[in-house]
Amino acid sequence: MNNEWEVVEPGSLEGTQTTRKSLTYWQDVWRRLRQNVMAMTGLVMIVIIALMAIFGPMWTTETKSKILSVVCLAACSCCLQHLLAVNRSPTPST
Repeated sequence: MNNEWEVVEPGSLEGTQTTRKSLTYWQDVWRRLRQNVMAMTGLVMIVIIALMAIFGPMWTTETKSKILSVVCLAACSCCLQHLLAVNRSPTPST
């Protein structure tokens, strides 16, 4: 039987100490963030949304007022259709 483990006598490791390099606050934050998958997913989504908000207006050919008027028109027509459907009472069938 091949035994790969060695028995260490008490006191034989007395002068040795395993240490690692000290991390700054932001290095520790970044290391913990990278280990958290959900946090990284959220960070990527926030970056994508921010980039679209910054560079999106450069890619559109429509003016801001025309986009807002189309959105308002769509919202008003949707509300109007809903109000007409709610106020319309079913006709009794006799």
